[in-house]
Amino acid sequence: MNTSGGLERVRSAVGRAATWPWPDVVLILVLATAAPVVAPIVGNQNQYLAHVLADRGTPLDADWFVGTTDPYPFFTALARAAYDVSGLVGIRFLAWLATAVSLVGVYGLARVLAPPARKRWTAIAATVLVAALIAPILSKLPIPWVNQFSAFSGMAGQYLGGYLQPSVFGCLLLAAFPLWLVARRAPAGARVPPTLAALALTALGCMLHPTYLVAVAVGLGAALIADAWKRNFARVGWYVLIGAVVVAAALVANPALLAIGGASVESSEAMQRFAFERIPHHTLWTNWPRIDLLYVVVIALAAWSLWRRGTDGWLARWLASGLVLALAGALLVGLTESSTLALLFPWRISVFLVPIATTVLAVAMAAAAGRVVSRLLSGSARGRVIASAGWPIGLAAALAAVAVAGAGLVTTAWSVPPSSSDEAVALVRASNVEGVGLIPLDEQNVRLNAGVPIYVDWKSPPYASTDLVEWWSRIDQVRDFERNAETFCAAGWGDGIGWILVHEGRETPSCVADWEAAGESDAWRVLRRP
Repeated sequence: MNTSGGLERVRSAVGRAATWPWPDVVLILVLATAAPVVAPIVGNQNQYLAHVLADRGTPLDADWFVGTTDPYPFFTALARAAYDVSGLVGIRFLAWLATAVSLVGVYGLARVLAPPARKRWTAIAATVLVAALIAPILSKLPIPWVNQFSAFSGMAGQYLGGYLQPSVFGCLLLAAFPLWLVARRAPAGARVPPTLAALALTALGCMLHPTYLVAVAVGLGAALIADAWKRNFARVGWYVLIGAVVVAAALVANPALLAIGGASVESSEAMQRFAFERIPHHTLWTNWPRIDLLYVVVIALAAWSLWRRGTDGWLARWLASGLVLALAGALLVGLTESSTLALLFPWRISVFLVPIATTVLAVAMAAAAGRVVSRLLSGSARGRVIASAGWPIGLAAALAAVAVAGAGLVTTAWSVPPSSSDEAVALVRASNVEGVGLIPLDEQNVRLNAGVPIYVDWKSPPYASTDLVEWWSRIDQVRDFERNAETFCAAGWGDGIGWILVHEGRETPSCVADWEAAGESDAWRVLRRP
C-alpha cells in the first residue's frame, strides 16, 4: 500500500490551511456579533416560522394558518433542523451566522477593490467600518437619517440581518458577489472555480428565498447594461445560463411557488389588496421612509467614486444601472398599480446595492487613512517598516472591532422574547385556553409565542391564492367585529371560537355574557367559552 501519496496530500492540505488568513476569519466572526440578534419569535418570524413549529402534536397544529401552503419549504426544512437540534437558540445562531456570511462577502469585495499596497489591512479596516454601520451604537448618534442607516438594508424596508427569516439568506448572494468579480477579471483558464462557487451560492440563496430571483434578474440586467456601455456582448449567453440555473434550482426546492397567484377574479382581487392594502409600505414609493434617499445617495456616490478612480468602471456602471432599474420599477408600480409587478419587488436589488456601495466607500476611506498614516510614519526607518507592515491600521481595526462587537453583544443579551415581554402573550399563556382564539388583528405575537391557534392576525398572511382569499375573508370578519362587537353573535364564523382576547374595558358581545374570565391584567382580559 502506497502511503507516501496520501501523506503528501495531507501535507499539501495542511500547507493550504496554514496560508489562510485565520486572523481575518476570526475578526469576521467577532464582527458578526455587532448586529444584534433579537430574541425570537418577533416580527416576520411570526409568519415564516409557523410551518417550522408545526407537526409536533401541540395545539398549534390546529391553527388554520399553519395548515396553509408553505411558500418556502426549503427554508422551513433548514430552520426546522436547527430548531430540532437546539430550539430557539438554533434559530438565533442561524441569524448570527447569516451576518458572518454577509461580512465574508464584504471582506471579499474589499480585497478585490483594495489597492495592491496594504491590500489586506485596507480590506480589514473597510470590513470593520461596514460592521460599525450595523452595530446599535449608530442609532445613538444625534444625527437624523444617519442614525437610521444600516449597511445591510435597502429601499422600501428591505433588509438582510437582524433575525432568521427567508430574506436573511441574501447573505449568500452577497458572499457570491466578489466571486463574480474575481471570475470576470480572471484569465480565461482560471474563471471556472470562482464562477461555479458564485453560481452555487446564488442558487442556494434563491432556493431559500425565491423572491431573490427577481433581484438576480435585475442584477443580470444591470450587468448586461454595463457591458453594453462598452459594446461588449460576449457574456450574454452566460447571463442567460446563470438565470436559467438559478430559476430551475429555486423551483425544484420550492414547488409551492406554482400555487402562488391565480386566474380567478377572487384571487386577483386578493393579490391586489395584498399588494396595496397589506404591504403598501413596500410597494408604493410614496410610503417609503426618508432614509431611502440616503441609500440612493450612497449608491450614486459609490458609483461616482469608482468611475472617477477609473480602475473599476464596470462596477460603477453596474451600480448605476442597478439603481436606475430599481427606481424605474418603483415608479412603474406607482403609475400602473400592477399587483404582479409590485409583488415581484424589482427594487429588492437595492438590498445588495447598499452593502456593496458601502463597502466601496469604506475601502476608499481605509485606503486614504492608510496613505495618511504612511506619510506620518515615513520620517524614520523604523516608522517606514511599521507603516509597510500595516500594523497601525490593523491595531485600530482590532480595537474598533471589539467595540462594535461588544455593543452588539450587549444588545443581544438584553433582548427579551415576546413570550415574556408582551403582556397579552403572557396572559394567554397563563390562561390555559383551548381551541381557536379571537384576538385583535394587530396582536402579532400571540400565535407562536403562546403556542395556541388563533383565527387570524394582520402580520401573517399566506401567499397561495386560495389561502389568501380565505385570509382576507377572515380579516374582514374580525374588522367588522372590532367595529361592532354584536356581529360576532350574528355571524356563523364565531361558533368555532373557543376564547377571546379583548382590551380591558372594551364592550363584548351579548352572546358571550356567560363566558368565564380565564385571565385578566391591567390592559387585557381572556374570555373562555364554557
